[in-house]
Amino acid sequence: MQRLVWATAAPPLTVRKAHSAAELRAAGCLRAAAFTVLPPDRSEFARQSFLRMKTDAAWQALEGKVAGTDTDYKDCTVTPLIALLPAETCPAGAEPACMLPAEPGGGSRPQLVVGTLDLNQGSKLPAEELVGQLPLHGDKRRSRAYISNVATWAGARRQGIARRLLQEAEREAAAAGVQHLYVHVEACNTAAAALYLSSGFKVEREETEAVARALNRNRRLLLHIELQQGPGS
Repeated sequence: MQRLVWATAAPPLTVRKAHSAAELRAAGCLRAAAFTVLPPDRSEFARQSFLRMKTDAAWQALEGKVAGTDTDYKDCTVTPLIALLPAETCPAGAEPACMLPAEPGGGSRPQLVVGTLDLNQGSKLPAEELVGQLPLHGDKRRSRAYISNVATWAGARRQGIARRLLQEAEREAAAAGVQHLYVHVEACNTAAAALYLSSGFKVEREETEAVARALNRNRRLLLHIELQQGPGS
């Protein structure tokens, strides 16, 4: 895939909450493309068919979380964030479903969703063994949140998009009254861990190798940052 490289100043990157069905579907498409690994011998038709299936599943799951109809997330408020670039600044190779068309009336240009993450406000994430410890007292449902599903379009990586998403997630979380923000990361994912650590997160808990083997996955870390509360928080 052709990587995004700007010869002059980078175009403006917009980060905002995803609300519409088109935005949620674009976020689901980006996640499906980022997290799905297909054998190299599959045809392009097979790849596209499988990606559409994964996109629909990710889209429906995200809609259920946001609407509060996903019973596993009944104790979490889920806010998806998306990062967008003007479509004309991006090279070819993006999935069509990640594209947001121009709004009627000429008030906007087509945009490409190049990054996404979820902000989950609640005491814990469903099916997660590593749970944050802070705060020790008070309303943990309101004052604790987790970042999940961080994804960046392959053609636009190493452009600071994930860091911008993290910064906006911290602002959204603080505005919602969150004091303690968490994120899980695989210990072997040194690039992701470096991003979080350089953004102020610190390791609070980590799995043992024995636990990771029992769960048949890579060993994971739980990182934490304490957020500064603004006036009126």
